[in-house]
Amino acid sequence: MYLVNSPEAADFMVGMGSETRRKVALGDKAKFQGTAAFNHISSAHNAVAEGIPKIAALAQDPTRTLVDQHHAARHVANGIYAVITQAQAGLEAEGRAFTKEGSGLINSVLVLDPSRNLFHNRILDWIEVQAGKPDGIKQIREAAKDNSEFVALLSLSPGYISALSASTRENIVEDGLQRFAPEGLAKIRQGQELTALAGKYAKFAKMLPVYTYNRELADQGNRRVEI
Repeated sequence: MYLVNSPEAADFMVGMGSETRRKVALGDKAKFQGTAAFNHISSAHNAVAEGIPKIAALAQDPTRTLVDQHHAARHVANGIYAVITQAQAGLEAEGRAFTKEGSGLINSVLVLDPSRNLFHNRILDWIEVQAGKPDGIKQIREAAKDNSEFVALLSLSPGYISALSASTRENIVEDGLQRFAPEGLAKIRQGQELTALAGKYAKFAKMLPVYTYNRELADQGNRRVEI
């Protein structure tokens, strides 16, 4: 039995007592060893692992009234909330930093020389012709395998110029980045993963007070008269 009597609250309380479920909600710190994100994720895990059992135990505390239980639960939940929101901000900042670093690495590799504009136009014309052939996409992929300039042209030119669908173009460019700028691509992917994880933290922070205590009962604890 928990302070909030609903299936969703019970599932939340049970789940956050499990390391496996916490990894789903708060991420796996092991994936970010050696980065600031590791510390943010660790602090969030620790706060939840220590705080949720306390809130669960409050429901069985015979020395406290119902109001006292909810008032105390809010105090614990607020402590968890503070850690989660701080970690969220840290993950967002780390995500932006990874993305910026990755973009810089990619931009240093995928460079177009303005003096070769005529050649670039000929390549784009060739791509347009190939895109209309049955085996044209295969030929374009082959051409991109060993030519970073070709990949840069696909990546940096406006989408409508290449005559390729957005998904095909993105796939070819991504394949090229894996060959010519693997570290930059890895950084961007890490940045995207951290940004998505920060979104999970925001969702967690919203769920926390809903599933851990009743606000009206907790508020009644503020009216306690000390004598």
